[in-house]
This record gives sequence, C-alpha cells and structure tokens, in this order.
Amino acid sequence: MKFEKNSELDQANLRIIVASCALVYVGALGFLPGQQVATYLPIVIYIGLFLLLSVVLRQAIVRWPGHYPARRVLGMVHDYTGTSFGLVVGGDAALPLYAVMVWVNLGNGMRFGSRYLAIATVLALLALVIVYRLTPAWQAHPFMVLMLLITSTVIPVYAHLLLERTRKASEEAIAANLEKSRFLAQASHDLRQPIHSIGLFTACLRESPLGEEERRLVDNIDRSLLNVSQLFRSILDLYTLDNGRVQPSFQSLDLGQFLAEQVRENAEAARWAGVELRLRPCSHWVRVDPALLATMVQNVLSNCFKYAAQLPVPRDEARQAGLLTGLKVCLVEDDRNVLLATSALLERWGCVVQAELTARDLVSDCDIIVADYDLGNHATGIECIDQLREQRGWAVPALILTGHEVEKIQAALHDRNIAILSKPVRPAELRASLRALRQQPALVPLAEVLPGVMPPA
Repeated sequence: MKFEKNSELDQANLRIIVASCALVYVGALGFLPGQQVATYLPIVIYIGLFLLLSVVLRQAIVRWPGHYPARRVLGMVHDYTGTSFGLVVGGDAALPLYAVMVWVNLGNGMRFGSRYLAIATVLALLALVIVYRLTPAWQAHPFMVLMLLITSTVIPVYAHLLLERTRKASEEAIAANLEKSRFLAQASHDLRQPIHSIGLFTACLRESPLGEEERRLVDNIDRSLLNVSQLFRSILDLYTLDNGRVQPSFQSLDLGQFLAEQVRENAEAARWAGVELRLRPCSHWVRVDPALLATMVQNVLSNCFKYAAQLPVPRDEARQAGLLTGLKVCLVEDDRNVLLATSALLERWGCVVQAELTARDLVSDCDIIVADYDLGNHATGIECIDQLREQRGWAVPALILTGHEVEKIQAALHDRNIAILSKPVRPAELRASLRALRQQPALVPLAEVLPGVMPPA
C-alpha cells in the first residue's frame, strides 16, 4: 500500500506543539521579577482554549483527510486570532509571539503552495494592523510596526520566488524523467531485437560442422554477446528499481519445486558452459515475488556460467537435434532478421518451420506456435495464438517471445497456458521451452485455456 504525506496534518501537529511552547512561555512571564501572574492569566486561559480547539481541528483532519480549502483558511484564521490576542493582551513582553505569525505564513505557503502563501500574507498583514489599532504600546512605536509589516511582506515574497523555482525545477525533472522513460522503453524493445537475432545466428553457426578454430571464434562471439545481453538487462533492471516501478506481488511458493524448475531451464546452458548443476532437495515454502526471485536466481546462474565455466563438455549433436526432429512449428515474427535467424536455428534442430511475417489470414497445422508479442498494428502474438487455436479447435502449445516486460505480458494472458520468453532469448532457453511444450498433453480442450469459449455440449 502506498502512503501519501498529509501536509495539513503535519501543520496541525506543529500548531499544537507551538501553542504548547507559547503556553509555557506566557505562563513563565508571570513569575519574572516585576511581573504579576494575574496579568498573563487571561492569555494562559486563551491559549489553553486555543490548544483545545487545535486538537479538535487536528482530529477533523484525521477523520476527513483530503484537500479542503475552507478548512485550511480556517486553520490560518485560528492561528492568527490566537497570536493576535496574545500580542494585544501581553504587550511588549508578548512581542516574541510575532515569530508565530511568521511560522504560520511560511508554514502554510511551503506546505500548500503559493496561493495559500498569498492568503496567509494578507491575513498576517491584517492581523498586524488590528494589533496596532488595539495596542497603545505599538502605537507608541510606529517604526517598529512598519518594520514588522515590511518583514511580513518581504519574507513571503522571497518564499514565493523559491517555491516557483522549485516548482519549475520539479516540472523539468519530471519531464526529463518521462523522456528518459520513453527512450529506455523504446531502446528496451529495439535493442533486444538485434541482440536476439545475433544470438540465434550464432547458434546456427554453432550447429554447423566447423573446425576447431572456427568453433573457438564462435564461442568467443557467443560469450561476448552473452556479456552484452547481461549488461543490457542489468541497466534496465537498475533503471526499473531507481524509478520505483518494481511493485512486488507476494505469493506462497514451493521453494523446492521453484528451484527444480530453474535447474531444468538452465540445464542445457550449464552443460554448454561446462558447469555442473546440482540441487539439494528442499521442502520449504516461502512468501516472495516469484518473478523477482527468478531474476535473482538467473543472475547468479548466469555469473556461474560466465566465471566458473571450464573446457566445455563434449556435445552429442545428433542426440540434441533429434529431440525436436519432426516438430512442426508455426513461427510468426514481423522482424525479418529475427524471423530468418529463428527459422534457421529451428530447422537446424530438425523442426519443420512455417515462417510468417504477419498473423493476417494465418492458417497452420503446426504442433507448436511461436509468436512475437508485437506483430505490427494488426495483431498481437496472443491474438495470433487465439486465432490459430480457434481454427484448430484445441489448445495448440504456444510460446510468446517478447521485448516488453514479462509481467506486462503475463497480465494479458489470463491463464491461456502460453509460455513466455524475454528477448534476447538464449538458444538453450528456446530449445528447453520447445521440448517442454512438446511434452504437454495432446488435444487440451480449447475451453480450458481460451477465455469466452464454451465447452462442447
């Protein structure tokens, strides 16, 4: 839950504190040499009543929070009335109460803005004039009163200038932050595409018959690309955290099952890096945000693959390729380079690929749908998958590839049983996801995953 600062309540609390200090100050005046308690007793009584009314006003703010201009002006009148009474009755000895007027003036302006600062300034000048008219001691010192009037005008004017500069600086900072957000949002999508396609092209090279020197060069390219991808993701993660856009969504999670899933998804990447992954059985349940925890675990694993890797484990190319042999994949991607790279890699793995640049009028008898989320202005990957599933009459296994935030896409899926991979996708992740989708039960009823579709009678 997000809590907002209640400036009016802060002002009410400070009013009670200042009034309490004034009560102690005026009460102590009666015990000074040459002074009589009876002289200040009316002021003490008045401040006591002022405190009581201030507490009532504070409780009203607590009970009905919000922006009520009339209540704010009433608070100012309440402050100036109490201060003016003390100045009139207390005479010269109560002159330090003028500091309360300055506090009321600046306090309301700084908390509520220039409009309230202007209202408070007018009320302060009016209060000073009234005190002057009712106090003979002030009438005997007109230049002192003039100084107080000038002070009560100059200080708020200067405060207004500071407020305006602060407001303009804040607006410029907000505008700059919005521009930065737009730039990074666009960069997030646009930069993912070439990194994603380069990674797939590199994987195609790796699947080709290469000599030892050529394979070493491909390994270096792949390792450098992985570093760029990790740096790119880290920059975006830092920006997201810095702007407070991360809102954890806590839920109960079987930690053992979660870690087992992470090991399964990263098993092939670990094998290629020459790293052995071992999982100790765990029966604990935790309350966390699964997406954020997955990001942290993935970062740890990525560093392990990067810094703990040895001479890679020998690869059984024929066995790996055979895992997806004959799998019919409908690939829908509006970026031609990404479409070419993904299609070539899938064919290297033995898949039969139907590659499409658009989802318009799409017909397919595929085993698995792989679609980019952004498919131009005509459709999204989710709509493309819904269309093909409705055409086939059953929930064809499907995978979304996206350059957007995964949480945003997950919110749009509504339990459609569609897997998601965030670009740039590592080939090992893509292969593992396709293998998992191939193992899904065949002919899942469409009504179980597609909203709005009624089961057959």
